[in-house]
Amino acid sequence: MAQNLVSLGSVKSYLNISDNTEHDGFLKRLINVVSDFIQLNYIGRELTAKERTEYYDGKGKNQIHLKHYPIISITDIWDDPSRNYTDTYKKSSDDYVYYEDNGIIKLIAGGVFYDGIKNVKATYIAGYNSVPGDIQQATIELVARKYDQSRKGKGQLGIDSISAGDQTVNYNQDDLLPQIKSVLLAYRGYRV
Repeated sequence: MAQNLVSLGSVKSYLNISDNTEHDGFLKRLINVVSDFIQLNYIGRELTAKERTEYYDGKGKNQIHLKHYPIISITDIWDDPSRNYTDTYKKSSDDYVYYEDNGIIKLIAGGVFYDGIKNVKATYIAGYNSVPGDIQQATIELVARKYDQSRKGKGQLGIDSISAGDQTVNYNQDDLLPQIKSVLLAYRGYRV
């Protein structure tokens, strides 16, 4: 489970129900589900800052792409073909550079990682110390949309619009409105 991207208070303020606690439990569940969906399913990485330990195949290349970014700091990098990760195989910070914004660690001076399976261990801190405002707003809007579609909200259950004239009902085909999609797509990383 990923960390929530917004608070209950911010969602309730957006929905203009700040004084009502009747649906707090339901809204908390929606916030959890939407935060997980955005980070783990749609973007493919957690956005909030925390310490991480991950293992990568060295592949005989001079760089690895960490799963999470932006990188705040690198604690340690090991390149150990036996996967014991002893100090003998720990890289000095002089052996590599890292690119904060895209999560790349690159060996310098012609170095390459051993060609192995999970022979590279990276411990590092990555993510945003504060969730970016556009991500917060997209999360709030998606939570509000799901709330409105539920029986606790407006009870729309997937209905986009209702016309009274000839009784036309239009159902939404996608929970992600174009403005939400465009924000989230900007945080999907390109991986080589």
